[in-house]
Order: sequence, then C-alpha cells, then structure tokens
Amino acid sequence: MQPRRFWMLQLVTVALSVAASQAQEQPNGFYLTSPLIISSGYDHGFLTGSGTFSDSVTILAEPTVAWMRSTHRTDFSVDYQLESETFANNPRLNAVNHLSAMRYRYRINARWSAQAGNLFLSTMDANRAVANSLLLLPRGRFLQNSAYVGLGYRVNAATKISFRLDNAFTNTDLPGALRGRLNGVTTAGTVEAERKLTSRQKLTVGYSFLHSHPLQSEISGSPINVQLVNAGYSFEINPGLIVHFAGGMVKGNQSSFIGAAGVEKRIKGMWLAAGYQRYLSFF
Repeated sequence: MQPRRFWMLQLVTVALSVAASQAQEQPNGFYLTSPLIISSGYDHGFLTGSGTFSDSVTILAEPTVAWMRSTHRTDFSVDYQLESETFANNPRLNAVNHLSAMRYRYRINARWSAQAGNLFLSTMDANRAVANSLLLLPRGRFLQNSAYVGLGYRVNAATKISFRLDNAFTNTDLPGALRGRLNGVTTAGTVEAERKLTSRQKLTVGYSFLHSHPLQSEISGSPINVQLVNAGYSFEINPGLIVHFAGGMVKGNQSSFIGAAGVEKRIKGMWLAAGYQRYLSFF
C-alpha cells in the first residue's frame, strides 16, 4: 500500500470552550459539545476498491448534539455527530459518517462506583476515525459498535482499583484482500490499579485479556487470545507543565512492545501537547 499524504487547511467556524460555573455544577438538557468544523484540502494516494486516487476533499463536521442528565450520584449523557465528505472530481466517493456515544456513571458509595457506555461508528474512511490503526485501510463502509461496563473501588485516598469488561462488534464492506477479514466480535476484561505516589506523581498499571472471534472463520481464521500488560507514569513538574511516560507488552501469536512519552505545557490560557510513540512487533 502506498503512503498516504494529506494536506488540510481547517476552518473552525465555532470554537468555544465552555466551563461549568459554580452556579451550574450539574448540567442538564441539550448542549452543543463540539464546534462546527469545515475542512478542505488535497488527499493524495488514498486507497479505494479500484485503486488509488488523488482528489480535493471537503469535510463538514456538524456540532455534536448532546443530552446530559446529572445528579449528585449519577451522570448520564448521549451524543451524536454527523459528518459529510465531498470529493471534487470523484462524487461517487461522497459519504456521510455517523458517530454516537452513550456514557453512564453512578457513585454507589464513597468507595464504589459503576460505569457503562456504548460507542457507535459508521464511516467510509476508517483511517481517520480509528485511533492507532496499524493498517492503511481502503475506503469502504466500516461499522463498529462497542460497549463496556466497569466497577471502581477506592482503597484509600491514594489508591484506586478498577475492573472493566469491553465488547466490540465490527462489520465492514472493504474491497480486495480485506473483504470480510476484519469482521468479528471481540471481548476483553481489564483490571487496573492507580496509585498517587505524591501529590504530583501518579503510577498506573493494568492487565487485559482479549478474545477475538471472527464472523467468518473460513476467511479470517480461528479465534485468538491476546494478553496485554501496560504501565504509565505522570509527573506534574508545576501546574503548567506535565510529563507522561508509558510502556507495555502485547502477547498473542506474536509479541509486540510499545513505548510512549509526552509533555503538556500551559501557555497563559492555552495548553500545548506533544508526544512520541514507538511500536515494535516480532513475527
């Protein structure tokens, strides 16, 4: 697959950051939680079922419409965003994408809390929507629905343990060799511990076990199990400067390692962030 190069000039027509005031600590009702964004640029060498194309593309992302309900123990929200892609010379590639999310949190008591959520994604360009994808996917319908439930237990003021169960259903209509190969159901269980070392330092360690079951075993092969171990460390040097370090290992049919580092810097009323991530896999 050819490298994908994408130059884009973004015009943010609405860019408002709304902070909850003391007079309204529990927002309720309908809100617009993201700006209206119009992006126009040139996409060179993107993949489709009939080959590679280069074209000018305009993306219109409408504001995210959200409904929120909050009490002293419960937080609930559901949101939806519509996005359209328009190509100048290849109108048959025009597409409408959908993104919806539901989140629920409940504070059982001072130590226990529960959470649940659901994320629905329908897009023709999964390369922009799927984070940390190691594959350069061709244009084609990518549909995914992910759900999770979790429990959190605060041992003391410095230590918290969380348990989470995730489930994801993926169905695609991608061309060529990838047709049907990504379709499947994946379930994962995770346990994570978070420890405040000092008032400025925090350490997080976690373990996950993942089981993936393909919808078409004759295309995608047999089910697989994967284990993940990761750790993260953050240090607040001062209220305006924070550094992060993370590392982990993935053990499945092959072994993979990942490392990352990042820094966040506040300049007056604006935060700037930069990071580097390295992924190493053995086959």
